[in-house]
Amino acid sequence: MAQQPTCIYCLQQAVSFNREHVIPEAFGTFQQNLVLHDCVCVGCNSYFGRELDLILSRDSGEALLRLRHGVKPASEASDLRNTRVKLRVNVPGPWYGTQIILKADETGTKLDSEQVPQVGFRKGFGPDFIWFTEDELNDPKKFEQYHEGTEIRVVGPSEEAMQRLIGKLGELGVPFKQKGIIPQPLTKDGQVETLALYQIDQIILRAIGKTAFNYAAYVQGPSFVLRDDFNEFRMYIRHKKEPSWKPAILPSSRPILYDDSPRWRQTNGHLLTFGWSSNNRGILVQVSLFNSITYHASLFPYFSGLWHPLSVGHHFDIESRTVSKLGSANRVRIRMVST
Repeated sequence: MAQQPTCIYCLQQAVSFNREHVIPEAFGTFQQNLVLHDCVCVGCNSYFGRELDLILSRDSGEALLRLRHGVKPASEASDLRNTRVKLRVNVPGPWYGTQIILKADETGTKLDSEQVPQVGFRKGFGPDFIWFTEDELNDPKKFEQYHEGTEIRVVGPSEEAMQRLIGKLGELGVPFKQKGIIPQPLTKDGQVETLALYQIDQIILRAIGKTAFNYAAYVQGPSFVLRDDFNEFRMYIRHKKEPSWKPAILPSSRPILYDDSPRWRQTNGHLLTFGWSSNNRGILVQVSLFNSITYHASLFPYFSGLWHPLSVGHHFDIESRTVSKLGSANRVRIRMVST
């Protein structure tokens, strides 16, 4: 009698399994994609989609790159949640540091921006303004220092929004007297340089960790990741319990490919690698969506089995929508590091 498949996350011999893509489909659909079968149960698959994949695809630096590289159409820019991602004007002048959000232009095919309702304060002759969004203007004590001798700027997408902000300042006891209108920043091409700030928290790390664990199961088979060595890592992904060797996942600006540099990358596609860590004792998976941030996922620090050669990598080309193995045929060298 054949042994019933076991979920690689909850370890239950579930009756029903879903297909599980190694990289969530939100980051592209690919020919001959890497997919797990009879490895992730319906319950775990549903949990990951709701609690991890949705956040990674809509509220992360990688979510922003989905729009930038056209994996997600500009018409859906409003889906970006802007909780972990903040976009600020990076042009010196009166608009420096103001927060914006992305939206589709009038054609619905290109990205445009819109100002967030916000108030800027500059005490005395300070170099920069400190900006607060409308939702942050809620604590009177926080703004007592701005009652006198403060320059205030009110910014919003409409006159209605700005009048609403002025009314809120009055409720906080902060006097505001309009003295002029700030001109829009001018550039030769009509574009404004923007600085993207994004937060990498445990939800984002666990979402990346799931991709790393899926990849290990794909390249080595489900029986390999069912070993007890992986129990702490699987508990981290499924039940939020950090493993004893934390941090298990470490983000880095260092690229995976040797010929890349922190400022130049030869591809915008996704990269995954699997192999031994530099000390040849633990398993390390590297995940880099859009070849941007590299996440080093240490699945465990010490392997209980016999050492044997392990080294594989895949490139997901977001232009051709194809997946290929990394290696000598690709004329690239993989950089494996220790966490």
